[in-house]
Amino acid sequence: MKSTRAATRTSLLALALAAVMATTAGATAQAGTNPPITVTKRTLIQRVPDMYITHDGVTRRIGSFTGLAIVGADDAYAVKADHSGADQLGWASFVHINDFNTSGATTGTYTVRLKGSSEPYPLGHANGLAYYRTPGTDYLDVGSFYVPMLKAPGEPQIAQINNQGEITKLFKARKGSANKKIASITYRGNGTWIVGTAGESVPDPGDPTQIRRPYYTATIVGDYFELGNKFFVPTTTTFNIGQDIAYNAAKDQLLIPVWDGKNTVGTATRLKNRIIVATLGTITNNKVYTPVRWIDNTVSSSDASLFEFEGIDLDSEGKLFVGSNIVHPDGVTYIDGIHKITKK
Repeated sequence: MKSTRAATRTSLLALALAAVMATTAGATAQAGTNPPITVTKRTLIQRVPDMYITHDGVTRRIGSFTGLAIVGADDAYAVKADHSGADQLGWASFVHINDFNTSGATTGTYTVRLKGSSEPYPLGHANGLAYYRTPGTDYLDVGSFYVPMLKAPGEPQIAQINNQGEITKLFKARKGSANKKIASITYRGNGTWIVGTAGESVPDPGDPTQIRRPYYTATIVGDYFELGNKFFVPTTTTFNIGQDIAYNAAKDQLLIPVWDGKNTVGTATRLKNRIIVATLGTITNNKVYTPVRWIDNTVSSSDASLFEFEGIDLDSEGKLFVGSNIVHPDGVTYIDGIHKITKK
């Protein structure tokens, strides 16, 4: 928190910064309603190709980038899943890219399955990836990666996975006696997680152009993620498709990618992405955390026909990366990848 003795200087600096950051192509943040906007550029770090899984005579393309976790400064992990078609099976691949931010990167890819099994496990609609290494445990027995699955309430909601793609535990989620549907997850620290839920967004009573997305604090208790205080982060009715989330411990900020998959502005259909940044502090029940800024990135139609931020994380140096579903301008070829996001 800023001290009162610097309030005047801080206010002047904040006004100047807001004026610089608020302008972006075709949009200006409205004071009192929307936060300043930082317009960004993306730098391709690694392509993450699709995997094909065959089991019992069935072959599926594992083509949807669903989650990204960066461990230290060198290792990137990703989950890609089968999200296509009415008969999607929820099969998934777990990808490890060693030295991901260098030209010498090497990639290992595994089929996600229960530990001790070779059969693909149906992850449902996998929608994120978080990392937390339990101190003093064997990483092969107690997985360090956590995937929200968006399954029906009462079914397993979060898969714990080791670095070989094996599921070491499945967790349900509840708030009191009510089962919850988990849509995103990140580790905050001190045994506490933040999870997003599905089907609980509410309109902003003071602004019809915005909605409030719900999140909870959570802890692991036995076979459950026990949800605690519920809080909200606003987004707009156009940027309303939620993805993976990340927590920036150095700044105590929650980062939430959202995608505008419907709105058309020139050639920007399915090409507009935003990262909502909210500073947390003490989380109290039903509090609304107004974003401190939006991080916007719009891709040209000459670069892609679809560009959707799905995964998000920061490395140990605080650099911001996203994993995206990307379709070539030809509308057919999939060119998913990891990008570094920096200010223009």
